[in-house]
Amino acid sequence: MDGVTVKRETMTTGDYTARHRLKSGVEQMDTTVVERKSVPDLYNSFCRHYDNEMKKWERAQAWNLQYIIAVEGTVSDVLAGHQYWKQGEVHEAKKSGLAQLRQLCTIERRYGVQVKYFESRKAMALWIVEYFLAQERIP
Repeated sequence: MDGVTVKRETMTTGDYTARHRLKSGVEQMDTTVVERKSVPDLYNSFCRHYDNEMKKWERAQAWNLQYIIAVEGTVSDVLAGHQYWKQGEVHEAKKSGLAQLRQLCTIERRYGVQVKYFESRKAMALWIVEYFLAQERIP
């Protein structure tokens, strides 16, 4: 994409953010971080590693960052639940799709985390780039 340079760096919270070059030439970090989650990753993170996820939101809050969870799947995909293979057998996630959706809604209300749903990885990637580029279009 024209005018966009991608740099891979380790982040302490979230998967994606942006640096904007101000008219003065100084680089400034965006105030938003985006955490990408596939539906299986969403269930795994929120069932087995919820405390780790919560620490990410709390860090973002402490640093005055907007935290967005970008789900690579629709609300219907989340509601369908999650199955996984373990020791040669199919298992159901410990929580239902409705319970997962409710948890995401609660996180939005309690922690100010935004949750966005995308029908494909391509749609999500385009939205993330355009979201960060929008900051540069704001006068």
